Amino acid sequence: QRQASLLKRTTTKETTGPSEEDLVTVMKVHEELKGDLVAISDKFGISLRRLEDDRPRDGRDFAVRLLAGEYSLDATEDAKSRFRERLLTELGITSCRLKRTTTKEAVAAA
Repeated sequence: QRQASLLKRTTTKETTGPSEEDLVTVMKVHEELKGDLVAISDKFGISLRRLEDDRPRDGRDFAVRLLAGEYSLDATEDAKSRFRERLLTELGITSCRLKRTTTKEAVAAA
């Protein structure tokens, strides 16, 4: 009861997404880098693979998606995905090296 009276009343602020200022800032960087996905992934620390898979249409599209978190990757899921791809590649290479054999069955004396 006493502690509740010490708390200050406040109003909740709701956001509707990134501000126009934030969008313009990201768009300028995109423009400076001339849309180069490698440079963009380095600059923002995002996955190049994710950028290539879901290529932005223009600077504004990139800014909206970046600030919405669409280019963020779960590191664990990314590692699993790369592991699966590598495993499939290696299995394909290894299976080509295998040679067909016939299995001999031993007959047990009763």
